[in-house]
This record gives sequence, C-alpha cells and structure tokens, in this order.
Amino acid sequence: MRDETLIDLGDAGMGLSLPIRMAIGHAHFEAVHPFSDGNGRLGRMLWAIQMAAADIVPLYLSGYVEANKDEYRAALAEAQKQLSYRRISEFVCRAIVTSHEEESETRRVLQILPIIWQDRGSFRHGSAAQRALDVLVRMPIMSVKSLAAELDVSSQAANEAMRRLQASAVIRERSGRGRSAVRGRRGGQCSGPTVRK
Repeated sequence: MRDETLIDLGDAGMGLSLPIRMAIGHAHFEAVHPFSDGNGRLGRMLWAIQMAAADIVPLYLSGYVEANKDEYRAALAEAQKQLSYRRISEFVCRAIVTSHEEESETRRVLQILPIIWQDRGSFRHGSAAQRALDVLVRMPIMSVKSLAAELDVSSQAANEAMRRLQASAVIRERSGRGRSAVRGRRGGQCSGPTVRK
C-alpha cells in the first residue's frame, strides 16, 4: 500500500486505483484487528487519511457503511476469508459515489439556505440578522458572544439578531435554559439552521 511506484501506476489507471487500495487496505487492517475496541471506526478513518494523502478532499464514508452494514460485513468477510477483493472494492466504490453525491447535494442546499431564510424573515439588508444568515452556513451552533465576534457588532445587536432569527424559525435555542439564554448576558447557545419544508 505504500509502494510509490504502485500508487503512481494506480493513479494513472495502470494498477490499483485509490478506491481499490482503500478496499484492500481496509480489509487487511480489519483482519489484523489491532485494538480491543474501535477498529471499525479507525479503519473507516483511514479511508479519509488515504484520500487526503492522495490530495483528494476526504469524503465521509461511514454513513454509507452504517446504512449498508450487512453488505459491508459480507464483503469484508469475503475479502478476509477468501482473499477475494472484488466485493469489498465494489462496496468502497459505491460508498465513494454515493457519499460524493450526498456531499454535492448538501453543498447545493447549504448555498441556497440563506435565500430561503431571508424570505422567511424578510430581514433588513445589512442588518445583523441578515448578515448572520451567511454565518449560519459555516457555523450552525453559535452563542450571542460568538455571533457578536463574527459580525463585529455589540452583544446587544447580536442578541437582537438572534431573537429575530429565532422568531423567524431560522434558529432554535438549544442550551436548555429557554429564551432567557438567548437574550440574557450568559451568552446562551442557539443552533441552526432550522429548515422547514
């Protein structure tokens, strides 16, 4: 798996491509089972490390594995017991394709959320509440203090922005301390985005 010539050939389409190396490496790692707990999680984390090492933005594949546990276990068993890597390779390839499609759809939805939220609240252009909509896309959990720092506004302005966002069902209070946490001095946390169809 670390042979640079093999990696170069695989990436050029003349050997073991990255998804195949990921599948085979995963099967071997899981067969070694080096730890008493956490081998599956660590094995799936190695996929992300392999992608990053290949200068590819890592994809979250664990969701696909969790949704297809029976197929995953069968493919892994076939690789480990019969040294047949076709099924686990196909599984990893499907995981990559499905996860990429899901990531692309998530990115698309995230880009249009501020437009949906703006319509929901009719926030005044340039107001702290309107500017907070873009912040929510990259920072879905925030406090009054963190929003004030992000927008470079007073705590009072950030508090009012959060009140407006909450009233428009863009965010919801999650600290468990009720609305006083949003309006109070303690800088309670709100989470967003709240998306209603």
